[in-house]
Amino acid sequence: MAIMIEGGSLVQNAVQAVRAHIRDNDLKAGDTLPGESHFAGTLGVSRAVMREAFGALAALRQIDVANGRRARVAAIDGSVMAASLDHAVSTSQISFAEVWDVRRTVELRIAELAAIRRTPAQAYN
Repeated sequence: MAIMIEGGSLVQNAVQAVRAHIRDNDLKAGDTLPGESHFAGTLGVSRAVMREAFGALAALRQIDVANGRRARVAAIDGSVMAASLDHAVSTSQISFAEVWDVRRTVELRIAELAAIRRTPAQAYN
């Protein structure tokens, strides 16, 4: 189940394992994840490592973690991507032109998928 990163830390490997679990089990937003203990046992790491991995995923808003509740797959949150892009532009790692190129590509694909997936009722509105 685990995807091991060559030279990666235990926490990085644990984060990748949780992501792989979500993907491989086709989990959707709101679905519950096994607990830290389950992953710790499966991966052969401590609960502290898993706690840190869950914290990292929560900070990225990929999972929701609340006291006394099982972790859940989080719904997408555009603010994380926006913050990353803002950081990349403000530190000259990418240019505005590159951001706009990506945006144009994504928007064209979205329009294409919307046209492909429209219902007959949507086609006439």
